[in-house]
Amino acid sequence: MASPFPGMDPYLEGARWPGFHHDLATEIKRQLTPLLLPGYYADTSTYLLVGTGDDLEIARKFYLDVAVKEQADRANPYRPVAIADAPVLSRLVLPHRRSHSQVEIRELRNDRLVTAIEFLSPTSKRGPGRKQYLHKRLRILRSDVHLIELDLLRRGRRLPWSGDPPPASYYVYLSRAEKRSEIGIWPLALPDQLPVIPVPLLNDDPAVPLDLQQAVNAVYDLSQYDLLLNYIDGPDIPLDSSELVWVDHLLKEKGIRQR
Repeated sequence: MASPFPGMDPYLEGARWPGFHHDLATEIKRQLTPLLLPGYYADTSTYLLVGTGDDLEIARKFYLDVAVKEQADRANPYRPVAIADAPVLSRLVLPHRRSHSQVEIRELRNDRLVTAIEFLSPTSKRGPGRKQYLHKRLRILRSDVHLIELDLLRRGRRLPWSGDPPPASYYVYLSRAEKRSEIGIWPLALPDQLPVIPVPLLNDDPAVPLDLQQAVNAVYDLSQYDLLLNYIDGPDIPLDSSELVWVDHLLKEKGIRQR
């Protein structure tokens, strides 16, 4: 069954976000691939985020300060000594490990990166992860790579840009390499259908269309989110009062909630 929402489904923004985000990147790659040939191809790349709580950062290589290795000779050269138990026990805060996917459009003949499609995540919108993402974003903006950013999350800090952004639940951003002084923005309210946006390529090659609504709908259907999401209660990420009224009316109109 299709999502009851005409645009982005706010019930996908919480616990289901990591899986949805990964599958959306894969679906966008699938959608773009036949439109890009023969000169270009789409690929997904994934990097690991590691941290505790909200303080997730892009993982780097980790090295142990001290390693205990098993030796071939198991003979113990040391005499037994009394071993004391720790006087205090507490719970260890284990680091979270989350993967983050992005889509890259590359020129086929030389593997040159042409366009990057980034999906803003809870990590890239707060804490150290936001700082790292903005640094990565700045490197792209200083290059000759086009940048598309999809902010399909209501919570977290928005991307910096001049002026006051029009109020919206979601945003899509497009920065073309040849027009860095301006950025195209699609502000989207909760009832809005997601747009078909251009994916720019090199030189005089025409942009190819990316139907974001089609991609979201395909992932929703494939993963059977209609069976996984609880529309009787509110979503994991709370709605404001006006959104609550609209969502309640919509779900009752669709027969999902009782009137």
